[in-house]
Amino acid sequence: MKRLLIVMICLIMAISNMTQVAATLSGPNLYSNYAIALDTQTGMVLTQKNAHGKMYPASITKIVTVAVSLPLIENLDDTVTITAEDLETIYETGASSANFTVGETVTYRDLVLGTLIPSGADACRALGFNLFGSQEAIVAKMNELAASLSLTDTHFTNTTGIHDDNHYSSAYDMAILLSYASSLAGFEDLFAQNKATSSNGLHTWYKMVVYNANNAGIDTSSLIGCKSGYTSQASHTLASLTTANNHKIAVVVANAEKTDTQHSPTMADTMTLTDFVAGNFSDISVVAPNSQLTTAPVVDGTSGEVALLAKDGAVAFLPENYQEKLKLEYQVDTLEAPLVPEQTAGKVTISYDGVKLQEIDLVIRDSVARDHISYFLHHPLELVFPYLSGILLAGVFVSLWVVSHKIKKKRK
Repeated sequence: MKRLLIVMICLIMAISNMTQVAATLSGPNLYSNYAIALDTQTGMVLTQKNAHGKMYPASITKIVTVAVSLPLIENLDDTVTITAEDLETIYETGASSANFTVGETVTYRDLVLGTLIPSGADACRALGFNLFGSQEAIVAKMNELAASLSLTDTHFTNTTGIHDDNHYSSAYDMAILLSYASSLAGFEDLFAQNKATSSNGLHTWYKMVVYNANNAGIDTSSLIGCKSGYTSQASHTLASLTTANNHKIAVVVANAEKTDTQHSPTMADTMTLTDFVAGNFSDISVVAPNSQLTTAPVVDGTSGEVALLAKDGAVAFLPENYQEKLKLEYQVDTLEAPLVPEQTAGKVTISYDGVKLQEIDLVIRDSVARDHISYFLHHPLELVFPYLSGILLAGVFVSLWVVSHKIKKKRK
């Protein structure tokens, strides 16, 4: 009985350890109900939780407001004047404000920073009116951007993220939109600022989500920049750019509630996801340069096939157990002898879990001479044509000679 009990305890411990390992590999525990960490370079999902579930983005919407605005701003230091129209509906809806006033002269830089740091709805509206002519036009551009990125879980009705049942997105879509924004010139520098003073010196803004996280003892050293949001329907949301093992990661968390022990749940989740990625993903050489990847048939060669090598190596940001989801797809040219080493022979596309990672050239490893018998069997005209040409030319020459000879005879 005692031995049976010991065996049962050992089995329970083993199952428990297996469960813990599975939980670790599937992703960390989070306060947020929607979450994703995504590699901005490849768009590959590194870990996620309900990433395609419908959620309300709240003020992380403003990342998209800035993303459609930046390409239209010729000079961030150009100035505009705040109008009463820029301030309409802000206080009635309870939206955040950068505290601009009617008649105030500000720069486009002020508007962008006023959008990203204090989450100013007035700054958003001013961008819409000055760059697009209306709020409807800028919102249409935001939806157009989402559609151009093939995002099907997103629809915007405003530039600020103030709640509307028809204003929604998903963690995945917002991560893709943030990745797109990070590719725009100047975006990352503006996004990374946690404090700024307006050009006229009238306003100083602080990114409170970072300030509160640091006060709560959360290590934000891997944070590049972030934008937070909150409405009662969306709860707390946060979209961030972070770094993990020298890779830029887009992290989006949403629908998180503060607890008695955690007053910065979104930043805690963001750092948890970043640490998870750093601990489970690294740059792995999936293809070594000059390594043999496959073989291909040779037409009319002294050898029936030839080895194909990777011209360059391929390194990808992957987990250790990457092999089962790694796929190599070959596009090989028709190879006809003679062939020489390093001759390009096609391409190989490397993908992981359906995401294209890289495409590299295939090159020939060995020389392959032409088999002349096989070649002429497949190209008989090339053998006969020189002789036919000679016979035809001779025939033409003889015919001309005969005609010429007859003409001379008649003249005599």
